[in-house]
Amino acid sequence: MRRIYLSLLFFSLVFSALAIQHPNPSRLTIYLHDHAVFNIRIGDQEYKQYTNQYTFPNLRPGRHYVEIIRYERVQSGQSYTYVHPRKIFSDYIRIPAKVDVEGYIDRRQRYREVERRPYYAQPSHPGRPVDVYPTPLPPYYQPVGMSREAFIHLKSTLNNTSFDSNRVKIAKQAIAANYVSSWQVKELLSCFSFESNRLEVAKFAYPYTLDKHNYFMVNDGFRFSSSRDRLHRHIMGLW
Repeated sequence: MRRIYLSLLFFSLVFSALAIQHPNPSRLTIYLHDHAVFNIRIGDQEYKQYTNQYTFPNLRPGRHYVEIIRYERVQSGQSYTYVHPRKIFSDYIRIPAKVDVEGYIDRRQRYREVERRPYYAQPSHPGRPVDVYPTPLPPYYQPVGMSREAFIHLKSTLNNTSFDSNRVKIAKQAIAANYVSSWQVKELLSCFSFESNRLEVAKFAYPYTLDKHNYFMVNDGFRFSSSRDRLHRHIMGLW
């Protein structure tokens, strides 16, 4: 009985490792909404290329367990390091047969499909491993952030705009288009009269902030501790 069990286990592993097991493979390309660096696990295979896009050709159709760990890219001298790992996705993705799927993880950490196209892969030879090695996106995309001159102009525009509701709209538009630093978010909060609007802008700006590890300094832009608590709960909910 033990020998039969071991034989079944062996052949099940071989079955999952060979591309010949399915005649109609698919291809999956996946990235994050802000093109941040991440590592990915599909099934029991883990890929640690620290890139912002992965492409898996000759992927077996069906349900695949996918886990994604997001990283912050920080320059260190002439090179880069990847810090603050954060699991942002852990769920099953269903891939139909013979399709080329492009998908991404949105701001709310949900998988979204962009497009499906027919995929005509050449059948793999018996005994050939599945070709599921990730293909990085060249070159690496990194948001630059709002320049000093643009930030000064934005603050001047907000201070010269009537009504907090209009200031909120302008701030959101600028933040989404430029990306910002934690310090810039803190400075922007002083342009709003109402605490509720400060909190709304701080929540909105977090996904567009380049140095999220410094977001604690945004707390100095609030008048009440309750706002700091609500911002903290919002950020933790995103995690």
